[in-house]
Amino acid sequence: MEKYFVIRNSCGDTHIDVYTKEKLIKMLNELSSLHYIDDFDFDSDTNYWGDSIMIIKGKLVSPSPVQVVTTYEVE
Repeated sequence: MEKYFVIRNSCGDTHIDVYTKEKLIKMLNELSSLHYIDDFDFDSDTNYWGDSIMIIKGKLVSPSPVQVVTTYEVE
């Protein structure tokens, strides 16, 4: 299931909230003074974002171990 990750800064702390599409739309409709970061030319330090938020659509993934075996052969 895809989720929406909302990244914001509050009092110098970075927060990431995870929403379903329905809950995100509800939250956006309830807040009227949001500014959105909508391109990749942004400061990665959220302390400079002010009241801006970033919304990323995606899903959580976890790495899984893969065993790799190397074998040699000769004639």
